[in-house]
Amino acid sequence: YSQLARCYERLGSYREAIGARELQVRDRADSFAQAMTCRESEGVDDEIVDSERFFLAEAWLDLGRCYVLDGNS
Repeated sequence: YSQLARCYERLGSYREAIGARELQVRDRADSFAQAMTCRESEGVDDEIVDSERFFLAEAWLDLGRCYVLDGNS
């Protein structure tokens, strides 16, 4: 979703970029939730959870940037 959003951003199609970024956030949130569940039940390393948290935060930041590019701050 990230690469698709970047393409839309370069084309100036910010509404479509926002849609792709929203899907990216959803996907990253699912990955983070799965990592949290695995950590609790299977003892997965905290580093994996921290990595997923980082990528989720990055996805939210990219989504916010798209909203600003679209003129909605």
